[in-house]
Amino acid sequence: MKIAGTGGGFDPNTYKAEITKVEIIAGHVQIKFKKGQSDGVNLYSRLKGQSVWKFVSRDTNSPYDDYTALAVPGTPEVREYQAYGVLSDQQIGQPSDIVSVTFGG
Repeated sequence: MKIAGTGGGFDPNTYKAEITKVEIIAGHVQIKFKKGQSDGVNLYSRLKGQSVWKFVSRDTNSPYDDYTALAVPGTPEVREYQAYGVLSDQQIGQPSDIVSVTFGG
């Protein structure tokens, strides 16, 4: 008896990282993510309205706590976050959906 697989293998080119929740906790931003079949994620952020993403961190365990200070002290800002999967120390796949949070410090 031969058993055939259904295919559906992991494709690093089409893999899409997932940020599941972003919230403010005790003066920092907490980012929860699912790494799925990747080794971890590369997290990027930018202020709303900017075009350039800034690398924040590579993380292998959710959540990640972002302690980045406000760009202008005392002035709340809307931060956007995005993640990519990482496999064998290489960024892979497609970017996650963009999530945003208003951070006041």
